[in-house]
Amino acid sequence: MSSPTKKKKYELVPGTVVETRTGRFMAWYEHRTDIIANGDNEKQALKNLRKMYKIVTETEAEESGQKQPVKLPHYLHGKQFKDKIECH
Repeated sequence: MSSPTKKKKYELVPGTVVETRTGRFMAWYEHRTDIIANGDNEKQALKNLRKMYKIVTETEAEESGQKQPVKLPHYLHGKQFKDKIECH
């Protein structure tokens, strides 16, 4: 019997990886050259790049106001919330 093979994840936008003179690897996306990550090998550099890209896009979404509004606590719904606002 053969062992199950892992399917590779294919990214929509693959990162570009370059080895530096010091032996480290730098990675970036062609469409976002402001986000650069590095690592000890290609795999680590791409992993760090994905993390960096996720953090940057989440931060940009927060700053531009596109993030979902925060859900109200369960004790501040409906009439209670309205009463609390009117009291202050």
